[in-house]
Amino acid sequence: MKKYIFILFLLTGLSFFTFSQKYNNPQIKSLKGFLFYNQENFDDKLCDSFSENIIDNSDFSLFNTIVGEGSAKGPSTNTLIIVDIIYNPNISYSNGNVRLIVTDKKNKVIFTQMQNYYLISEKGNTYSAPFLLYDTGCGYLKIKAELIGRSKKGVISVMEKNIEFNCGE
Repeated sequence: MKKYIFILFLLTGLSFFTFSQKYNNPQIKSLKGFLFYNQENFDDKLCDSFSENIIDNSDFSLFNTIVGEGSAKGPSTNTLIIVDIIYNPNISYSNGNVRLIVTDKKNKVIFTQMQNYYLISEKGNTYSAPFLLYDTGCGYLKIKAELIGRSKKGVISVMEKNIEFNCGE
């Protein structure tokens, strides 16, 4: 009988430990992408504004965005990528790095950047890390975000998305 109680206790403890470890580590919640309108479009005052989220948005046409066609409201050659990180607000402090790697259709790295994140809020549970990509608007982009913990070495969360810009006549 003691053997069965010990095994039950061991299994319960391991499953709780696994659950708490998973819950306590920050995770990438989402990747969002927005066209940055960096010039005015005729009478519209679009300069310094953003589109709606273009990642996983099949209703948004990305055809000739560099000249303001498709669903773009104006010309755009920059894309803002937001990496949302979700965390347990009951943990008083957590930090690490978030890395964004962007490759083209041939898997050539065209952008990579890493920045620190600091999760210190007791009231919130999401941290948003911004990355600005230049010279976008024609061609395929594979976006890969990696969360790298400080206390737990190595990558603790990964998310990948694609953006497929198209250009033509």
